[in-house]
Amino acid sequence: MRKVLALVLILILALSLAACGFGGTGGTTAKPGKDLGGEPVDKTEKAGDFTVKAVSVVTNSGGAFAPEEGNMFVLVKLQVQNNGTETVAISSLLMCSATADGAPAEASMNAISIIGALKGASLDGDIKTGETLEGYYAVEAPANAKTLELTFNPDWPADGGGAVFVINIP
Repeated sequence: MRKVLALVLILILALSLAACGFGGTGGTTAKPGKDLGGEPVDKTEKAGDFTVKAVSVVTNSGGAFAPEEGNMFVLVKLQVQNNGTETVAISSLLMCSATADGAPAEASMNAISIIGALKGASLDGDIKTGETLEGYYAVEAPANAKTLELTFNPDWPADGGGAVFVINIP
């Protein structure tokens, strides 16, 4: 029950942030966030009407928002280009998922909050045809994790057909 409540609260937060124009560089009101640096990834995949590029990966141990004990934050900077014919709303919570060394990596409330605390942009917002949205997707992963497998699935809730990135964690 607590997991369901937590997921509902995360969804409400993500949708309210997207509605306020928080994050990303697509659409008309979104503002680019600070580049958080990190190790280059530079991998590109196709997913439906989108071209998705994993730009970089950075880890963070928190500050005002801390991961659970034994975990770290892993933030992946993504660029999503809309190659379709209509404006599309992107929600990182609905369209992204990840595992770290094969175990689920959770997009916890603190992981989502660390993006804003570091002045980065989340990967949430509208993308007009031909435009690109850039932002971070953050998860909590075990502090000793070496590999993150991130899936961007624009056809959520349908399974499959997404862009999959295997990323070495610095």
